[in-house]
Order: sequence, then structure tokens, then C-alpha cells
Amino acid sequence: MKQFCNLLFICCIIYSCKRQIEDNPDIIKINVDINTSKEKPIETFFSAIEAVPLETTEKNLLQKPDKIIFKHNKYYIFDSGRQYGIFIFDEKGNFIRSSLHKQGQGPGEYRSLMDFDINPETGHIEIVDIVSYRIMRYDEEFNYINETLLPRAMIPVSSFKAITSDLYVFHSSRDMELRHPSAREEECLQFYSSSEKEVTGRIRLSSDYMWNGTQSHVFNMRGPDLFFTNRYPNNNIFQILYNEMSIKKVVEFDFGKRTFRIDNIPKQSVKSRDFMDNNIDRFVFPMTKHENDSCYFCFVMFKNYNLHLVSYNKQSGKTLVSPQRFVDGGVITPPVYVDNAYFYVIAWPDGIKIRIKQSLLDSQSQEVIANLREDDNPVILKYKIVY
Repeated sequence: MKQFCNLLFICCIIYSCKRQIEDNPDIIKINVDINTSKEKPIETFFSAIEAVPLETTEKNLLQKPDKIIFKHNKYYIFDSGRQYGIFIFDEKGNFIRSSLHKQGQGPGEYRSLMDFDINPETGHIEIVDIVSYRIMRYDEEFNYINETLLPRAMIPVSSFKAITSDLYVFHSSRDMELRHPSAREEECLQFYSSSEKEVTGRIRLSSDYMWNGTQSHVFNMRGPDLFFTNRYPNNNIFQILYNEMSIKKVVEFDFGKRTFRIDNIPKQSVKSRDFMDNNIDRFVFPMTKHENDSCYFCFVMFKNYNLHLVSYNKQSGKTLVSPQRFVDGGVITPPVYVDNAYFYVIAWPDGIKIRIKQSLLDSQSQEVIANLREDDNPVILKYKIVY
């Protein structure tokens, strides 16, 4: 009977859900001819590089840090390596604490960590534990506050965002099928109310292909506005109208004849990587997109797997294109976090020298890098943005 009810719930959601993507006459269309655009040196974008070494102790050895939130002058870092924890450092890189002592199966503990966020209304650190089907909430010191049970029919999900103290949005991507045998066959967004304890809306997204993810964290909230971009290479940024349970396209990168769309992949093609290998000279593949108050930033891949940074200034409407390599050596890689002042890039000691331009480093940062050991934690490189 319980299985029947779960099936009925899923069917009702699917039946009541349309592909709620609204037309938007005010869409920002960013036109880029990657072949004829006059490339600017990457130095055009950045005036300085600051190195923040993350303190290395036995309690905080990082393995696979892939998400940063910089808030209240602290770095909140999600490490998806074997430890699966959240590590907090101050703005100078000094270790403060981690969530590792909250791992377990006891009261107030989490069994898994798929994603985390800092709630914009309460300030609580919130963890999605997909093994226990729960949102776990902790204060700044990882003291347990409370939890919310999620419907099993929502799982699996690949990322989430806390919109308010009550409303959440979850993203389920097609590439979850590669890792989870019970994954649904469509990409979708699901809205969940913790007070009503139910899914309040669902939006089916347009992806019929299992494309390996390019941008792990797909949500960006600026003030009350929430934005989304798909995990596979795509040209669009959507605004999520969470009060209406719909989305609208607000930005589109247009590369003319080089524009890649998911529908370009032949139906008989099953390996997305093979498609990219065979078409890297034909299409421009947008890999990651970021935004702050002044600009849209998009790292694109084209020809011989070379990355380029496309920047669009919201006020002037000016678009700049730059190869990722500095003039005198070194390259910038896509950031894990962007704010109004900096690109934040995580660099390990053994690869940091290829991610910097020496002349942009101040003396303190040069000393930090010179004194790194191979077994040290990574360094956060802060590239100061020029407008």
C-alpha cells in the first residue's frame, strides 16, 4: 500500500507539472564571434592575485574541496572526498572548526553530505543527507538545531538551495543516473516547503541526454533573486520565479554558427565526451557561468580544448574575450566562487605555479607560495577583478 501511495504521489506531480519555462522579451543576449573577437590578455580582467593558505592540521586535511561560500569573513568549504565534511577557516586561512564530529547515525548526526548551504534568513548551516532523507540544521559551531524529513520520492538530487527559512529548491540532473540506479529519467527542479512538509512545485527541464556535469553547483542567489544554470554545457542562465514555481531565461550566450545546444547531439550518440571530442572545432562549449553585480562571466571551451573567459559588463554592454593563459605563463582555471571583488580558485601546492602570474602577486603572497610543502592543504587564490 505504501509503495502504491508513493507511485500515486509521483504520478500526480508529473501529471500536474508542465514545462514551466516562461518567455522573456527582456532577455540579455550576449553575442560573441569567437573567431573574430579581438582577444584581450587575461591580465585585462585582474589587477592582483592574493594567496590565502588554508592551515594544515591533522583535523582538517582536505581531499576534494569543490564548493566555497565566503560569508561573515569566513570560508565555508565543502570537501567531497572521503571525509565528506564542511570546514570553516577565517579570512586569513586559519582553521576554525569542521562538521566531522557530527558524522554518524546518532541523534543530530548526518550519515551523508550531498550539498550544504547557509540559510539566508536564519544563518543556519544546512546539510542535505540523502541517505537519511533529511535536511540537517546546525549553528555556527555545528551544534544541532533541528531537521526536516524529505519525501523519498524526491531522491536522488544533485544540489539544493535554501531560498527562505521554509522554502528550498532541489536539482535532479540526468547524470545522477550514472551513479544511482533508481534515478528518474528527466532533469527537474523540485520545490519543498519544510512547514507544509511536501513538494510544492516541480519544473521539468529540457535534457534527454546523460551529459557529464560541468558545473557542480548550479544555483546563484543575489538578494531575493535566484538563478540557475544546467550542469551540462549550455548557453543559458535562468531566473527561478519561486513564488510562481516557474523559470524564465534571462541570459543567453550566442556564438553564432558555433553555438552548442544539447539538441545538436545525435539521438544515436550516447557518450557525450565522444561528441565533444569530435566537435571541439565546430562548437563553443560553455563550461561554467558566474555572475556578480557588475558582470556575467562564462568559461568556454573551443579548439584543442583551450578555455576562454567571456565577460559581459551589465552597465556598458561590453563583451570581452580572453584566453585563459597569462602573457608570461600561467593560466587561470574556472573559479569555485565569485563575488563583486574576486574570483576564488582552489589550487594545490603541486599545481599552484601554473595558476599564477608572478607579477600580480604581492610580496606576502609570493612568500606564502614559496614556503608551501607538497602535503599542505590547498591555497585559495583570489584574483582581484578589474571593471
